[in-house]
Amino acid sequence: MDVFVFLEKLRRPDQRGLIRDRLEARAAALQPGTQGPVSVALVLGPPGSGKTTLLSHLAAARGPCAWYRLGPEDNSEISLTRHLAHTLGAALADHELINAAAGGRIADLITALDAAPRAVQLIIDDLHEVAGTPAERALGTFVTMRPRGVTILLGSRRPPMLNTSRLLVSGELIELDSDDLRFRSWEVEQLFATVYDAPLSPEGAAALTRRTGGWAAGLHLFHLATAQLGRAERERAIDELNGRSRLVRSYLARNVLGSLEEDRRRFLMLTSTLGVLTGDLCDDLLGTSGSAGRLAALEEEQFFTTSTDGGLTYRYHQVLQAQLEALLFDEFGGRATREQYLRSGQLLEDAGRIGAAVHAYARAEDWGSVARLLHPAALTVVSDDGLLGMLSLPGVPTDDPGLILAGARLLARRGHLAEAVAAYRRAEGLLDDPHLSRLCAQERHSVAIWLDGEVAPFPARPGPSGVSEQLRALTRTATAAVSDPLARVIRLMLTGDLDQAASDCARSDPGGGWSSLATRLAERFIDLLRGADEMGAAKVESIVLEAEVDGWPWLARIARGLESAMLLAVAPTPWRVASAVELLDTLERQHDPWTQCLTSLAVGVGFAQAGREDLAAATFARAANLAGGLGAPALRFWAGRLAARPATIQPTGVPEQVPDPAVDPLPPARGPVALVCLGRFSLTVDGRELGWRELRPRAGSLLMLLALHHGRLIHREELVDRLWPDVTLASGIRSLQVAVSSIRQCLATAGLGKETLRRHGEAYVLALPDAEDQLRSFERLVSEASHSSGLPALHLRSAALELYAGDLLPEAGPAEWVVGERDRLRRLAAAVALAAAVEALQADDPLTALECALRSTALDPYHDSSWDLVIECSTRLGDQAAVAAARREQARAWADLGLIR
Repeated sequence: MDVFVFLEKLRRPDQRGLIRDRLEARAAALQPGTQGPVSVALVLGPPGSGKTTLLSHLAAARGPCAWYRLGPEDNSEISLTRHLAHTLGAALADHELINAAAGGRIADLITALDAAPRAVQLIIDDLHEVAGTPAERALGTFVTMRPRGVTILLGSRRPPMLNTSRLLVSGELIELDSDDLRFRSWEVEQLFATVYDAPLSPEGAAALTRRTGGWAAGLHLFHLATAQLGRAERERAIDELNGRSRLVRSYLARNVLGSLEEDRRRFLMLTSTLGVLTGDLCDDLLGTSGSAGRLAALEEEQFFTTSTDGGLTYRYHQVLQAQLEALLFDEFGGRATREQYLRSGQLLEDAGRIGAAVHAYARAEDWGSVARLLHPAALTVVSDDGLLGMLSLPGVPTDDPGLILAGARLLARRGHLAEAVAAYRRAEGLLDDPHLSRLCAQERHSVAIWLDGEVAPFPARPGPSGVSEQLRALTRTATAAVSDPLARVIRLMLTGDLDQAASDCARSDPGGGWSSLATRLAERFIDLLRGADEMGAAKVESIVLEAEVDGWPWLARIARGLESAMLLAVAPTPWRVASAVELLDTLERQHDPWTQCLTSLAVGVGFAQAGREDLAAATFARAANLAGGLGAPALRFWAGRLAARPATIQPTGVPEQVPDPAVDPLPPARGPVALVCLGRFSLTVDGRELGWRELRPRAGSLLMLLALHHGRLIHREELVDRLWPDVTLASGIRSLQVAVSSIRQCLATAGLGKETLRRHGEAYVLALPDAEDQLRSFERLVSEASHSSGLPALHLRSAALELYAGDLLPEAGPAEWVVGERDRLRRLAAAVALAAAVEALQADDPLTALECALRSTALDPYHDSSWDLVIECSTRLGDQAAVAAARREQARAWADLGLIR
C-alpha cells in the first residue's frame, strides 16, 4: 500500500502565546550543533497544557528547524521515515535526503544524515499518537543512532516507549513535565497583560492560577469567555469560575474524557468524592481491587493526576476535579451524590484522614458528623478553606461550638482577624467544659494580639509563650527574648545579622505547619536582600502553592508579595513595576494591613534593587506608616532605615545592622496624630488642630487631597490637573511647589517635620505613620463586617456608622476631585446602615433597627428598601403615626424620581 507524505503535518505552527523565559532557560542547553551532552528534550503534559505552544517558541528561537506532527495514521516505519526525510530535507535544503529515504527504512535515513553531518533541530509533536506501534520503535532507533548534530524535541501526552532512562543517566535528555508547563501566577498576569491585552490585578491573576491550576487551556478558555467584559467584570468572573463553566466542560468532554473507556471514566467520576486518593480507599469505595495500579497509570500518563509523596496518595487536578464532581451530580442526581460523599467521608475517617473526611461529610450535608469531627475536644484543624462557605449554608447548626470553633480557625487562617476573634468568643460562650473553654481562649488570644491596640497577656500561661506571641513581641522590639526557631530567625533579620539568619534557616526542621513555610519564606526574603533571581521567585511560588494547599491563605498572600518583589528586582519591566504598585493598592482596598506592611517592605527592596529609588522610598514610607498604625515600632524603624539608606541594599551585599528601636529610636513623636476627613477636615497633633485654614485656598485643597490619599504617591501632573486645570503644566508645577512649601511650613508649626510631606521623583506623598485615620478606620470596619454575620457584624457596622460623621471633606465643596468619592462613601454608609438594620431586626431589636434604617434614609432617601424597613420596624413597635409618616416620605421620594407606585 502506498504511503503518502502530508505536507500539513510538516508545517511549523505560527508562534503564539506567551514566551516563557523560565521554560526556554530550561531548554537552553539543547542547541543544534553544539558539543554539549544534551541533545534530546521531552515535553510531557496532558491535553491543553501548552506543549505545542512551547515547541513552537523553541522552533522560532533556533537555527534550521524541521517539524513533524504525528497522527494515528503514521503508525508504520515507512510513514514515519518518509515524513522525517521530507521535513529534514526541507529544513536543510537537501533533496537527496528525501530520495535516500524513499524506501521507508529508518536505517537509510540515518545513513544519509551520517554522510553529511549538519546541525538541525527536529521537533516531533503528538508522539502519543503512535504509542506501541512500529513507528514508535523506529523512532527509538532514530533517536539512538542519529548523528548528534540533530537535536530532537519530543512532545507527548504520556511517556514514550523509548529508552529515556539511558538518555537521562548519560545527561543527553532533559524532561519538562506538566508541573513545569503549569503557568505560574506571574506568568498568568503577564499573559493577560501582554498577549490578551486584558490585564488582571495581581490578586486576580493569583486567583485564576489557583482555580485553573495554571492549566494553559483553562486560561485560554477563560479569556475567550470574558473577552468582551470590562476589567471589573472579568475579575468578578474569576470568583464565579467553577466546574460548570460551559467552555471548560466542553473542552474536557471533547479532549480529555471523550476518548476514555467507560470503565475508566466511571472510576474517575466515582472516586472524585474522596479528594485524597489511595489504592485502598478507592478499592473500598468501589468494592473492587487494583485501584493502586490505576492511579499510578493515570499519573504516569500525565492524566491530570499527581502525587507529591511518591505514590502514597494522589489528587486530581483542580479543573478535572471540578468537572468530575459536576458530572457526578448530573448523572446520579443530588441524593445519590450525597450518599457517595457520605460513604467517602466514612472511609476517610476510618483511614485517619480527618480533614478530607470533614470536607466529604460537608458535601454530603451530614452536619452531625462534621460537628463530631470538629468537636473542640479533638482540637482538629481543617485546612480546607472551602469549608468556611459550607458552614454558612442553610441547615448548618448555628449553636454547635465545634462548628463555630472550626469557622474561627478558618477565618484566622484567611487573615480575617477581627471576625475570627468574634467567632472564638462565641465558641467560648457555648462551651461547658472549663478546660476546653480555656484552650479556646488561648487560641483567641494568639489571634487578638495582632489586632490594633494592646492586648493583655494571657493569664497564668505555663511555659514559654507561643510562636505567635513571640513574633508579635518582635514587631514591638527587635531584641525581645525569643525561643522559637522562626522567631529567632526574624530577630536576627531585624537586628541585621543576615548571615546567621540564613544559616539558621538552612538548619531548620523541614517539618510541616505554617511556621516551617514561614521560615522558608524568611530565607527567600534574605535572598532578596542579597540579590534576587528568577529561580528564587520559582521557589517562592512553591511556598505559595503549599500554603494554599495546606490552608494558610494569609501566608500565601505574603508569599505572593515577596514573589512580586523578586520578579521586580530581576526584570523591572514596565508591566512588572505597574503590577507591584497595583498589588499594594489592592491590599490597601482589602484592609489587610499586616500583609500590606510586609509586602511593602519586600516590594520596597525590589524597587531599590531595580534602581527605582523614588518608588522604593515611597513604598518604605507606606510600610512605616502601616507599621506605626499596627503598633509595630520595630518594623517601622526597619522600614525607616531602609528608606533613609537605600544604597545599603546591593545585589551582592546585605543591609547594615539595624539597631533596636528601644535603643536607637526614631525621633520621638510630638504626640498622637489624628486625621479626620468625614464630616469635616481636621489634622490634630497632641489634641491641637493644625492651622490649615490659614493656608491659601489652593494650598488647603492640596493638603486635603493628599490627606484623602495619605500614605500613597500622587504624581505631580495629576495634582496639577486636579487643582490647576486652567494653566500650563510648567506654570502648574511652579504653583504646586509653592503650595507644598507653604504646607510644610504649616506642618512644622505642629511639630511635623518636612518628611511628613515628601517628594519622590515626580510624585508627592503625605506620610503620617502614627496617625489615627478616621476614613481608613471606617472602611476597615465595613470590610470586617462584610465577612461577619449576626451580632458581630452588627457591632462592627454600628462602630463604622459612629465614625461616619458626615460627607467627605465638605470644606472642598463641589470640587471634581472629591465629588465622586464623596458620593461613593455616602452610598456605602447608607448600605451599612441598612445592613445593620436588617441584622438588628433579625436579633429581635426593632428599636435599634429603626434607628439604623432612619440613618440609611437620611443618607440615601431614594433607597426603597430602607423605607420599607422603617415601616416594618415602626409597625413592630406599634407606632402607626411613624408608619404613616414613613409612607408619606417614601411616596415623596417616588415622586421626586417620577415614579408612581
